[in-house]
Amino acid sequence: MNPDEVERHIMNGSRATKLAVEQALSQKTTNEVRLAGGYWRVSESERSNRSYSPWKVTGTVTIGRTDEHWFELIIPYGAATRCINLPYSVVQHVWVGSDGRLNLLLSVRVAFSGDQFVLEPSA
Repeated sequence: MNPDEVERHIMNGSRATKLAVEQALSQKTTNEVRLAGGYWRVSESERSNRSYSPWKVTGTVTIGRTDEHWFELIIPYGAATRCINLPYSVVQHVWVGSDGRLNLLLSVRVAFSGDQFVLEPSA
């Protein structure tokens, strides 16, 4: 095994995920990031029932700052951008697609609620 593989075996899952994300970041050929589950819009009815509908991002989602425990998604919204910090622990799988984009499968939904993005439990 190489040193990174050994470290993945002896460290916790979040650290192993961080290493996998870093490895994928070094292999990507474009800054675009895709979420396997897509993005969602949260709607609340008058009875306080939450419902979710798919939401299409217009523009390119990118990864911003990363540190030991978190990474940042930069999501375009209208003429502005919104940032959301995600812990590495929500990443279930990361890979670089044949198009060079970073792909993430998360254990949570990234949902737009009000005027901000939030993490919601996955169904």
